Amino acid sequence: MPNPAPSPAPGTRHGLWVILPDSVTDTTSRHDRRVHARCDCGTVRAVRVSTLRNGDSTSCGCVQRLPA
Repeated sequence: MPNPAPSPAPGTRHGLWVILPDSVTDTTSRHDRRVHARCDCGTVRAVRVSTLRNGDSTSCGCVQRLPA
């Protein structure tokens, strides 16, 4: 089985997410690796690396809560 791609570098931006330093969470599945990221609104969450890479996760959902 090939090695998984490296996790996003700390400080990189994916949509409104910014990857936090020392944030890789250890999982048994390469498809479920997560990193801690801070949204521009201040929310900190563990986000799946795969959703960051393919663009499925760009924020914590705060954009949907903003008034039009």
